[in-house]
Amino acid sequence: MEDMSILENAHWVAKVEKKTMKYRSRMDIVLDMLEAGRSGVTKSQLTYKAYLSGIQLTVYLEYLQERGLLRYDSSTNKYVVTENGLRFLNKLYEINDLVPLKIHAQF
Repeated sequence: MEDMSILENAHWVAKVEKKTMKYRSRMDIVLDMLEAGRSGVTKSQLTYKAYLSGIQLTVYLEYLQERGLLRYDSSTNKYVVTENGLRFLNKLYEINDLVPLKIHAQF
């Protein structure tokens, strides 16, 4: 596996995860990450709490930070959900109350 490029490694990880883990939507992953960020989490804790590989975590962290839903607090070395991220979570839960989306939350 050391000779694999990052892209090949990501493909391999995806194949393994398909065999070992139930499919989760992107929304499920985002929800898990934002919920974990409510209390502030390190990168390692976020990987564990959101059940992500290192490559997946990097992609989703970039996505959430670019959209202002999650931020890195350099004083604590933790990722924290932003006010916009909290609003997003609340709206998502409100929608789920009206029309169940079958979203899961690990927390």
